[in-house]
Amino acid sequence: MKNVLRFLVAGVLLITAFKVFGQEAQAPVYKDRECWLFRSVSKNFMGSVSGVSALPVDGDHKICFLKGQFFEVDGDAKSQISTASTWNSIFYMKENRQLKFPLIVGQKWNEEFETRVRGTNRLEQRKSETQVLGIEHIMTTAGAYPTFKLQRDSWCLAGLCDKWVYFYSPETKSVVKFNYEALKGSSATREVELIKFWPVQ
Repeated sequence: MKNVLRFLVAGVLLITAFKVFGQEAQAPVYKDRECWLFRSVSKNFMGSVSGVSALPVDGDHKICFLKGQFFEVDGDAKSQISTASTWNSIFYMKENRQLKFPLIVGQKWNEEFETRVRGTNRLEQRKSETQVLGIEHIMTTAGAYPTFKLQRDSWCLAGLCDKWVYFYSPETKSVVKFNYEALKGSSATREVELIKFWPVQ
């Protein structure tokens, strides 16, 4: 009986999600003073990239859209976020490997690119495949959201090296959950989750 009830609830949520935004999401339009609070947690990261392309350090990060730019806000201090950072995978700051709009269920794209091997200055050729797997209802600390579930797999010379799974919400105009897992030469993981969203009406 419990399984039947869970199935019915999941079905209702999925139907609601389809009614909210169908199977396609357009690129977001951000409003001045919209803010998001994210929590980042990593395990077994060694030699993480520093600088503008660094992954978010562990802890809470308040991000605000101010005068057409994204800033990390800490009290009165503000620092502009580079489009080369991982935040560009969570917000749509410019065209990137993770978010290509419109997002359409069943969509898939492949890319070849060069990246720095974590913990070194050595560059390596990579290939990636990103898929929009479907619509999934996600619970976060900030609330429950119907989202587009995407998965990106990255191959290096040693085979499948990394996997990203992320959930984009048209309601928050952001990824609300972001999971990274290293699959070769490391057991590093990282999760970024939306804790709070301050929309502007």
